[in-house]
Amino acid sequence: MPLAIFLIPYGLFLLCFFIFALFALAHLFVFGEKNFTTFLATFLFIVASVLVLNTSWNLLVSIDWKEPVALIASLL
Repeated sequence: MPLAIFLIPYGLFLLCFFIFALFALAHLFVFGEKNFTTFLATFLFIVASVLVLNTSWNLLVSIDWKEPVALIASLL
């Protein structure tokens, strides 16, 4: 079994994060006040998300995902 199998839960987490982030931003734009605080909170949320995703990408790109992993054999 390749190491890439661990990317499936991570991908599902990212999908859920993007869905919730889109809903949160949409509700903020529709129901939120149109002032500097709203803009600042939105900007900081987007910047923090991009920084975390960029760091995650930079760490994951250096891993050999075709490396085999023997989970069952290591448990016995």
